[in-house]
Amino acid sequence: MGASRSSNAIRALAAVLGILVLAAPVTAQSSISQDDELAVGRAVAADLISRYGVFADAEWQGFLAQIRDRLVPFSGRPNIPYTLIILDTPIPNAISTPGYIFVTRGMLRLSLDAEGWAFVLGHEMTHTARRHLAQFIERANAGTLLSFVVAIVTG
Repeated sequence: MGASRSSNAIRALAAVLGILVLAAPVTAQSSISQDDELAVGRAVAADLISRYGVFADAEWQGFLAQIRDRLVPFSGRPNIPYTLIILDTPIPNAISTPGYIFVTRGMLRLSLDAEGWAFVLGHEMTHTARRHLAQFIERANAGTLLSFVVAIVTG
């Protein structure tokens, strides 16, 4: 009796995994809307700004905005806003979230030329253009669903 229950559980789990694998391409494209993606981006942006503050430097902001503006038409998603914010932290980093590109005050000290900044900003824009955050959310949701199904199937 125990072996039969175990076999049924394995079959059910295999069926669920098969459905998840088959549905993954469709899910990655359609389950999170652009509006939802941007809402998550706004929440992440608010958290980063409250955590680090904004480094207000009009000269840097203007320089980086010019580079960003030249890249947007080639981003793959030119209809998405790419609000540029400099975070007030000495740690050199660049971060993207849908609707935003963050660079840190620490990045400003790296002596990058315009081409270097184009690379940094373009890299961050690519995360948004390729919907990396949405894909991460999809994988997290699929993992949660899979854990739930495994818990039910295995009793």
